[in-house]
Amino acid sequence: MPAQAPEQAAAPAHPFQRPIPVSGDYGRDGVVALHGVVDPARLVLLRERAVAMFDLFDSLTESQLAALEASDYRFHGALPYRRIDAGFDILNGLHPGLVPLVTTMLGSEKAALRNCIVRRMQPQRTETRASFHQDLQFLWPHDLPMATVWIPLDPLDGSRPGLQLLPRRLTALAGPSRTQRQKADPAFTDYEEGGPGEAFDRPIALDEAAVAALAPGVELWEPRLARGDILVFDGLTVHRSALRPDMAHARISVELRFSVPPPGLDAAWPEAKA
Repeated sequence: MPAQAPEQAAAPAHPFQRPIPVSGDYGRDGVVALHGVVDPARLVLLRERAVAMFDLFDSLTESQLAALEASDYRFHGALPYRRIDAGFDILNGLHPGLVPLVTTMLGSEKAALRNCIVRRMQPQRTETRASFHQDLQFLWPHDLPMATVWIPLDPLDGSRPGLQLLPRRLTALAGPSRTQRQKADPAFTDYEEGGPGEAFDRPIALDEAAVAALAPGVELWEPRLARGDILVFDGLTVHRSALRPDMAHARISVELRFSVPPPGLDAAWPEAKA
């Protein structure tokens, strides 16, 4: 099994700006950008760990990936976040007001971390892009309040893949959940091989025409972010990869998913799973 990255010495506290600078209206749009809320020095260290781990997984055979329960890695370029930060030290590098703010957005007094990942998106591998989807399509219960804290480890200036989001707060899934699809067809899988450049996630993707009908006249938002800036978006917010083959650099990002603790599960750190 691949070795975890070596532990890093504790970093000094970062002098965050107070209050948190916010762009957008979460209640209306289901997404906001928060500026300067993650210690950039920690992100540089995390990026180094992530690159080493991705390079290692890229060298593995399909049978080796299967033995590590990572067969889908070649489809989406994502790994469980704990592989680069087993103790979730990133939480110590967040603005002290961030977790309370996200918990308030959930309308809860406490939150659990679920399904946290680190992902590398490479412009030349357009088939690994994420098509239109909502994060709650994949997490049961599908109606549980959830917010994704999306942390790019690289600045997003247009030279790297980012995100395109539909800035409109929704109240329900826009298409069938993974659970519904699997009940209808036990052979259903999230990913399938296709032609050159065709997205692997076509089976679970939301139809583009249906997405356009959700908020007529509302344009997709592709934010530019400095290192230390993040996005927070609702579990029902429709989004996809902003990936173009002419982009010059890969992007590495961390996705921390905060949810109201599922029934019977208390909030726990570093990560609680249903």
